[in-house]
Amino acid sequence: MTAAAAVESASGAPPMQHAQQDVFPLGAVVECQTMRRETVCGEVLCYDHATRLLVLRLNNGPKAEMRFLNLALVDHVAVVKNPPPDHTPLFPYSTAAQGQERLRIAEQKKCSSMPSVDVSTAGQHVFIAIRKTLEDILWDGENIVVLSRVAVRPPYTCDDVEPLPNLPSTIQPQAVSTATHVKKIIDKHLRQTGASTVATTQSVDRQDHSGGSSTDGDGNGNSQDESNQQNEHDHH
Repeated sequence: MTAAAAVESASGAPPMQHAQQDVFPLGAVVECQTMRRETVCGEVLCYDHATRLLVLRLNNGPKAEMRFLNLALVDHVAVVKNPPPDHTPLFPYSTAAQGQERLRIAEQKKCSSMPSVDVSTAGQHVFIAIRKTLEDILWDGENIVVLSRVAVRPPYTCDDVEPLPNLPSTIQPQAVSTATHVKKIIDKHLRQTGASTVATTQSVDRQDHSGGSSTDGDGNGNSQDESNQQNEHDHH
């Protein structure tokens, strides 16, 4: 029998009815009997259902102590006293559960940032540029949806930004404002990438021109050598 199934009232009353993750209410006083026949009694500070770790506060000495119990090594747990109605937990119920929730949200966010269809490189760059300012952004096919109000359609220019259709009248003014903001972001992004492209092209042109001058120089040098050789031949 598991520790969760063995929870019962110390007075012999029927077991307390709680959800599985709520077996040990915070602030309750429980008595645990370990596999080593040791009895531990204390107040529940926190319980992590994922790892089955129960933390108790013991008041059997001059100073309060904390005891960590692995319920896999506990034979029996009995609720001695229920928590008072106004009890305030010292710690969150399960930090592990909160961590799992944060991980789930992060994974969902990561998936929403990946297009489900082939999207142009320009569209992906626009998506990244918008996400730097507005985090609530996702792909809907080949369209970018921002704040569930605005869509950016291919080819992802300022002219391709518009509020989503069929929005409630109370949301439409906000959608128009969001569309204006998104247009400014895209305009700035396109101007920056355009300037970068022009600078790169000019740099390549300068390199090509420099290489051509060197070739011409070599060509002129070769012509001069041929002229000198011809003069020597005529002299002889």
